[in-house]
Amino acid sequence: MGDRCPNLKRVLDCVKHRKFGDIKNVDAAKRELATVFQAQPSIQPIVQREFIKFLDVIDAGSPQEIVKYKGHHDTSSYDQIIKQYEDQLEKKSNGSQNVSAKSSAKNSNPRQSEQQPKPDITSESNKMNMKDLQINELQTRLSKVAGERVRDNNPNITDLSDVNRPTKLAEMFKEMYDNEWTSAYEALQKSGIRNEEEIVKKLCKILKLAFDFCLRQAREHRLKIQEALVYPAGVHATLDANVEPNIYKILSPKVRQIQRETGAHAVPAIQELFRLQNEHEIRRNELDESREISQYMMNCVQICWLFAIQDPPMKLHWPKEETEMDEHVVAYTKSGTRIKFVVWPTLYLHDKGPVMTKGVAQPF
Repeated sequence: MGDRCPNLKRVLDCVKHRKFGDIKNVDAAKRELATVFQAQPSIQPIVQREFIKFLDVIDAGSPQEIVKYKGHHDTSSYDQIIKQYEDQLEKKSNGSQNVSAKSSAKNSNPRQSEQQPKPDITSESNKMNMKDLQINELQTRLSKVAGERVRDNNPNITDLSDVNRPTKLAEMFKEMYDNEWTSAYEALQKSGIRNEEEIVKKLCKILKLAFDFCLRQAREHRLKIQEALVYPAGVHATLDANVEPNIYKILSPKVRQIQRETGAHAVPAIQELFRLQNEHEIRRNELDESREISQYMMNCVQICWLFAIQDPPMKLHWPKEETEMDEHVVAYTKSGTRIKFVVWPTLYLHDKGPVMTKGVAQPF
């Protein structure tokens, strides 16, 4: 795995060895620090504020002020914070590699599976009489119905086999901020935009557009699933059908289950529909001029669609500007107590639910 905090480590190393003239890319170091804080929410807020303040002092460029700050504050823990972050990423990477290696080893020896004796299906089946088969069938059906009722609109019950379960989506959302958001930020910088706040707000607008769009499309999608189940030939073809009045309420759990289990297949169509419906807004804001911006936009739509088809839907929240910083957001590149602008929204398991990933805001 490559170095994830090269600018931050280089800045701290220059200060450590008093090479003040070699200090550069402090803004990039601040962005890397914001990523570190988001990945390690257990870091105390006072430590975060002091670390950010230290970078502000360094950015001011006065060697005397840097030395003075170090003399009055304990900065020895900063290297350890970065090391813990890199160890966390390394552990995650190694875990993925181990799973992949085990899978490869299992599939690399076809003879092993061929040598396993095949079960005698006929013999086993003959040992069970009809009564046993009926009991097993009833138990299976009862378990399935009970499981569906427990999971219905209950985010606390998670199917661990689901690759798009909320905890996995939260990880994807973090990685998107680390990777695609950073690439899109740099692409907008290269396009000539120098104002940090303007860049951040453009990227936030894309994500907000995608989130609101996907919530609407998910509701419409559920209605279409309901209609397909109740009116196979179409509503207008069977207007006189004697349909049960509360059939939609009865089918709602099953409809949500179908959408949650199959909705990922609709991602390409949802992405194309988003582009078509928001074409004017995209062109007006000059948001589709590079591969990085386009990739970021499509990833926003993908993750927001997966948020929207959860049961209940996951929620993104952008705190209002000039409100108090709280424990649900971490500081971006400066220190302060009130929000100047939002960099990245907070992700909740559902409306009024627990925090899945903290947001990022620039304070003042």
